[in-house]
Amino acid sequence: MKTDNDCKENPIEDQRIDALRHYNEASAAINHWKSFVGDSIKSYRPVFKEIHEERKRQDDKWGQQDHSPADYLMILGEEVGEANKAALEWRFGYTGMDPDNYRKELIQVAAVAVAMIESYDRTNPKP
Repeated sequence: MKTDNDCKENPIEDQRIDALRHYNEASAAINHWKSFVGDSIKSYRPVFKEIHEERKRQDDKWGQQDHSPADYLMILGEEVGEANKAALEWRFGYTGMDPDNYRKELIQVAAVAVAMIESYDRTNPKP
């Protein structure tokens, strides 16, 4: 059995023990962080999938789009206007209004914003 004195005489063993201790501490911290972040991200995944599906639908309908920033902002504004309309109809209880329409419009707003970023990245490549 090794004693503290034996370890002091073996610097490589000291380094191995220190490295193992640091690894265990780091591993515990990473696992704690993963559980915290993982749970948070999992709750968002369904909406990201919906936004991705809407992006695919837009690309299938219109093809790849690379509008100017001003044109894209007008498109985004139109989508935000539709979300505003759905919110107002929901708020004031219009007959036949589907409350889920507000959410559907928000997915479209998010998808257009993603399309804007994708277009920007395509037309302004990083060096």
